[in-house]
Amino acid sequence: MVNEINASNQECFKFLGFVDDCATGTTIEGYPILGNCDWLKNLSEKPYLVCAIGNPATRFALANDFKKHGFPFAKLISPSVQMSKYISIGEGSIICSNCVLTTNIKIGRHVILNLSCTVGHDAILNDFVSSMPGVMIAGNANIGKGVYLGIGSNIINDVKIGEWTIIGGGSTVVRDIPDHVVAIGTPAKPIKEHYPEI
Repeated sequence: MVNEINASNQECFKFLGFVDDCATGTTIEGYPILGNCDWLKNLSEKPYLVCAIGNPATRFALANDFKKHGFPFAKLISPSVQMSKYISIGEGSIICSNCVLTTNIKIGRHVILNLSCTVGHDAILNDFVSSMPGVMIAGNANIGKGVYLGIGSNIINDVKIGEWTIIGGGSTVVRDIPDHVVAIGTPAKPIKEHYPEI
C-alpha cells in the first residue's frame, strides 16, 4: 500500500520493511524482514509504525507496548479509497483499497478497514476495530472498541456493537449486540462469551 500512496503524491513514506517475531530474511514479495519486536524496541531512532495484525487484542497489546517505547504511528489510506473530507481517522489506522467512507464518520486509533468495506454516515468505529473484506456498516452504527467484524458481515443502521465482540463472517447485525460475545447468523445472535487477553 505504501507504494500506491507514494505513487499518488499523497503524504510520502519511505518503507523500511517488516518486523516479525516468527520470520527472518525477506517476504515472498521480496520486502526485508528487519528483525523482531525486541530489535525494534532497541532502536535509537523511532520510525513511524503501523500494526497490520488483524486480531484486535494482539494489535492492542503491541500498539500500547510500542507507544510506551516512544514510537509514533502512521495512518495508511489507499489512494483508491472514496471518502468525504468530513471524516476523522486516528493514528495507526489502515484503510485498504476500494473502501467507501461517506460523511461525518469517526474512526478511532489502530482501526483496520480491509478491502472493499463501506461505512455509512455518522458511523463510529472505536479504537482497534478490525473490519475484514467486504464488510458493510450502515449509518449511525457504533462499533465498540476491539470489535472484530468477519468477512462480508453487514451492520444495519443505528445499531451498537459492544466492546471486544466478534461478529462472524457473513452475519447480519440487526439489533444491538453486547460486549464480550461471539455473535453469528442472520440476524446475528450471541452464541458464547469472548474475553480476549488484553
